[in-house]
Amino acid sequence: MMIPKIIAVNIQTNHVLEVVYENSEKKLFSIVPYLNYTVYQPLKNINFFNQVKLKHGTITWGNDEMIDFDPYTIYFEGQTLA
Repeated sequence: MMIPKIIAVNIQTNHVLEVVYENSEKKLFSIVPYLNYTVYQPLKNINFFNQVKLKHGTITWGNDEMIDFDPYTIYFEGQTLA
């Protein structure tokens, strides 16, 4: 299944991102459920979390995109905004 391309990401409060898609869909994606996994531990630091970037069609953090989320995870686990 093809999902729409992410075109923007906006920081919300409490480790939540607003993700905007090329078809005008918007979703809220919380990383809170992932913060206990070792790979996502650096995102507990809000300053690091706030350095989110859109690259290669997904959201990333750090040099060389050391942390990212699969676009399918973001799309299917995100909460659709009306």
